[in-house]
Amino acid sequence: MATLNYEITTSGGVRAVDPETGAEVATCPATGTMVVQLLRPASGVIVREAYYHYPRVRSNVYYLDSQLKEVWRAERPSATDVYVSAGWLGSAVLRCATWECWECDIDSASGRILGKVFTK
Repeated sequence: MATLNYEITTSGGVRAVDPETGAEVATCPATGTMVVQLLRPASGVIVREAYYHYPRVRSNVYYLDSQLKEVWRAERPSATDVYVSAGWLGSAVLRCATWECWECDIDSASGRILGKVFTK
């Protein structure tokens, strides 16, 4: 099978599509609000859900494998913080900003914070 394409669904979740056939391979609903951003590592997809009203009991940035099964959730700098943006810093590091003014470098293989800087 070719590398899958990932799309945000009209209901705010994620779907994996086979680019050769156009067939939907898997779907995953949003876990708290709605998916607003997809980032592509070597395989699978990193998801960021909208931060506004996201349940603060878990991270709104997470990694799904090619079958859209959750592998990890990004570590947060505090138990109540939420990510408001995400982008690639390098080939294996995400740079994410939080509502509580932290800029975090996150390992894309594990979701662990590699470093953080308070920006306010």
